[in-house]
Amino acid sequence: MALKNDKMYIRNFWQFLIKFLGIWYLLKAFEQIPDVFNTLIYTLQISDTYLAIWYSFIVGLFLFGFYVLISFFLIFKSGWFIDQLKLMKDFQQERLQIELNEFSLIRLPVILFGGYLMAMHIPQAIKELFVLYRMNALKVETQGSEIILYHMLTAIFGYVVVQFNHRIAKWIHSDKNENQRKDE
Repeated sequence: MALKNDKMYIRNFWQFLIKFLGIWYLLKAFEQIPDVFNTLIYTLQISDTYLAIWYSFIVGLFLFGFYVLISFFLIFKSGWFIDQLKLMKDFQQERLQIELNEFSLIRLPVILFGGYLMAMHIPQAIKELFVLYRMNALKVETQGSEIILYHMLTAIFGYVVVQFNHRIAKWIHSDKNENQRKDE
């Protein structure tokens, strides 16, 4: 079984991928809004100074703006990223010819799964580190290290999955072949 498509241009592929990342960052931006309000409410409960409240609000607004700004550039300036990162540099042909055999079709979701784990848990770990820092700055006792450890270990697991995708796909493919032989 093979999948063949020779109508996609390499630049279009990179634009699609970069714009997809931009939409993902935009969704992450809207996930920041409840966190900002939760932090503001918590800061109002534990702090009497308006400086801490403004600090929390400004940091939350900065994070939201940062995600929106990255989203804007990724979605609307994808060509600039392609040119600056020289993503078209070492391609011999203008068209992207995709020919995937069955083994490659197994590797693709394995790589996507590992990449998804990294993309989701690295920002969460950084966010939790920042929250822990804010709570320590406000002199509030917290026990947030477990969730940071969870996100970091999950991100590391995603990295390992991406790095060993060939072996994992080989294992899945061999297991599939054994099951087919048993059925016959």
